[in-house]
Formats: sequence, C-alpha cells, structure tokens
Amino acid sequence: MKAGVVVLGAGVAGLAVAFELARRGAEVRVLEREAAGRGTTSAAGGMLAPVSEADTERPELVRLGLESLERWPAFARDVERASGRSCGYRRDGTLWVALDRDDVADLERLR
Repeated sequence: MKAGVVVLGAGVAGLAVAFELARRGAEVRVLEREAAGRGTTSAAGGMLAPVSEADTERPELVRLGLESLERWPAFARDVERASGRSCGYRRDGTLWVALDRDDVADLERLR
C-alpha cells in the first residue's frame, strides 16, 4: 500500500525529499506556488556550506551538516541516473578572505 504524501515547495530540499520518498514507494505530489527553484533555493545559490555557516554553540548541528555534505554526492548521482540529466553538482570549496580584524576573528573561530 502506498502512502500519499504532499511536499510543499519545489526547491532543492522539497524535490530531494519527494524524490527519496517516491524511490521508497510513496505516492508523492509536489506543490509549488512559483516556478521550481525560485524560493529559498535561488536565495541560497544551492550551496552546501555547513562549516562557513556553522553555529559554534551547536556543534551537533555542525556534525549533522558535515554528515549531510558527505552523503550528497551519492544522492546527486542517484538523481542523475534516474533523470538522465546532470545536477551540476560541484565540490569547489569555499574561499574566505579576511579584510579586517573582525574578519580574522571570525576565521579563527571557524578554524
């Protein structure tokens, strides 16, 4: 028996959840009020940056973000195989530049 699931939002997160649920046998419907990828996804630029946006007061969230980042390449390959299209996933890294003392302090905290 298939469970009916409605996913609100056709951004990266919503479509990823819908894809995985459908792969596991759920009947999924995605609802989006705008065009797919025009909300939070376009604002975030599709970045996966668990360290540069880390909250040092909540190390468990940093660990979760790092674990998610490690799992993403395999998930992207699964999506590409299923769709026959490239996700455009790249692992370029992040360049942080310190322009003043406050920036240096931020970089030290992240290190």
